[in-house]
Amino acid sequence: METVSGLYWDHERRLCIGCSPYCSNGANSCNTQTGECSSCQEGYFGSRCDQNCDIDNCTECYKVRDNVNEVIKCRKCDPEFTVTDGRLNCKSCSETNCLGMCDPGSEECPEGCLSGWFGEGKLCNRKCEIEKCESCYATFQGAALCNECQVGFYPKGAVCETCPPQCKDRLCLSHTGYCKVGCNDGYYGNKCEWKCSTGCINGLCNSTTGNCECKESFYGNRCDRNCPVYCTTESCKSFVDAETGCEACEAGRYGNVCENKCSSNCRPSGFNQYVYCNKTTGACHDGCVYGYYGADCSTRCGPGCTDSCDRWTGACQACHLSQYGVKCEFPCPENCVRTQSGYQRTCDVFNGACFLGCEAGFRGTFCNITCDPNKHCRNKVCDDKGTCVLGCEIGYTGPDCTVVCATGDCGNDCLPNCEGQVCDPVTKACVKGCRLGWWGEMCDKICSIQCQSHDCEQTTGSCVGECQPGFYGATCPELCSQNCKDGVCDKATGIFHCV
Repeated sequence: METVSGLYWDHERRLCIGCSPYCSNGANSCNTQTGECSSCQEGYFGSRCDQNCDIDNCTECYKVRDNVNEVIKCRKCDPEFTVTDGRLNCKSCSETNCLGMCDPGSEECPEGCLSGWFGEGKLCNRKCEIEKCESCYATFQGAALCNECQVGFYPKGAVCETCPPQCKDRLCLSHTGYCKVGCNDGYYGNKCEWKCSTGCINGLCNSTTGNCECKESFYGNRCDRNCPVYCTTESCKSFVDAETGCEACEAGRYGNVCENKCSSNCRPSGFNQYVYCNKTTGACHDGCVYGYYGADCSTRCGPGCTDSCDRWTGACQACHLSQYGVKCEFPCPENCVRTQSGYQRTCDVFNGACFLGCEAGFRGTFCNITCDPNKHCRNKVCDDKGTCVLGCEIGYTGPDCTVVCATGDCGNDCLPNCEGQVCDPVTKACVKGCRLGWWGEMCDKICSIQCQSHDCEQTTGSCVGECQPGFYGATCPELCSQNCKDGVCDKATGIFHCV
């Protein structure tokens, strides 16, 4: 079939129909098969541009079915107009509260809203009614919140609050509430909401960070932490944390943060009488007080010490007269003859050897060997060689006192210390006295070693002549007072020559 320009074939009516004169390029521009136009002239719409758009100021209409009826709506309005009322009308941009132009195809304002108006997205269809608020905005739920307040106020949700009281000159940014020109003295933070630490000198700190110079006993950038109590003032200035610890401790303290007390047995410093010890180990700087030893002076000197002991080893400077050993920890052997004086030792301070001989029945360096029971030594006394030094028991004789006398009395039973070996045949009492250094009826007792002449009276044991210096009494057993001049006193009373 031949087609003619300006006409199209209507299949239903089976005839040629003229194209709409409202096609954008005139009636000769429609499709000759369907009559459809590529586009329409202003004010017309439809595929064949044969329907009139009767909405004022609308440049492009379209038709939709609303339940039963067909309704004409506007797709795009003239410049400076925008669709409204569900696209049934076009209204002027000046009625939309837009700042500048409005979108002709929607009610949105691309350049924003006039002062006092806002809406969801880019709409400007709601009035901002929050007091002191310059501009509002809508949340996703549609609630109105303030975006920027008047001078002297800042937004806080749906209200405008007065600028924080600690802002200098009470000025703050109207959209955040942050202080504009810093804080009043003694405060810091974006809104000057924080008070400077009490550890800051004069209570002043940086208004942004809160950092400051610290008073004594405080540390940290903001001086908001107390130094450990016993750190020195100087070391507190460089204190970082408990793990790093204090550089130095006050007198009497030690430990990472000076948490420990030095031992109460540390000797005080001669300079100021304070106690000092090693910061790490607690070892006493100036030694120990009397009677203690060890690095921290925590160990007591042995009970056998008569004076103090070595700081490091505990070795005694001197022992009690009946104790021996490095720490005077051992008693002298129990069978040593005990001293009767105030200064003579019972045994050797190093090895415990008995100084004054053995008790009856014992012999040897340590008096730990019993005298031979087969020997009948008088009073069971023998020397280190086993010799009976006091002679034999009555009824025995011989060099070892092992020979039994035939008549029960050998006639020579005088003790060897009888002068001239003359004694009463019955009582064995020494008739002519005793040899030097012995006394007693049978001269079987030793004179006191405090007798200066080593001689004493046979019947009483009283010293003949003076006592050794420093002693007094009949047998010189008593020590002169320490207040006596040169340690010398009267033998009988102990009071002469005292200061």
